Amino acid sequence: MKTISPPRSLLALILIVAVATVAASQFAPTQVLAERQSQSRESQRDRDSRFDQNEEEGNENDWLGQIAVYRELLGLIQQFHAIARDKSVAGVSAVMGAEDHFEEPEQVVAFLERMLNQANDKSIQRAIRIKLTEMYKNMGRQEDAQKQLEALILQ
Repeated sequence: MKTISPPRSLLALILIVAVATVAASQFAPTQVLAERQSQSRESQRDRDSRFDQNEEEGNENDWLGQIAVYRELLGLIQQFHAIARDKSVAGVSAVMGAEDHFEEPEQVVAFLERMLNQANDKSIQRAIRIKLTEMYKNMGRQEDAQKQLEALILQ
């Protein structure tokens, strides 16, 4: 059985993947970016375990797997760039991840309430209201959740 030999250097491998990825890809529309970010987080765990498994097995000939990992990494970088490039998308992304940065739900709510009063971007305001509605509901604050729903509908 004939085997394909890997590129001689890691740099050559990265360049091959970068050229192929850039040539074949386009940035996703902004409404799809949040969904892709979520999918990227889920697949990151799979990539990490696959990489760890290959490393543990000492599988040095798995360069095709490495190409796949680099391709996914470059895709992630492109998606992150697209998010960072659009201030509305970046703001909505920050709102979606706010819970990860606080220990208590009350802290998240206080932060989001403060940001709602300061945000000028309508998309970010709506994202905050959606998140507050969810947080209030989970905290048993139905009246506050209903106020946010009303504001969303009337905005």
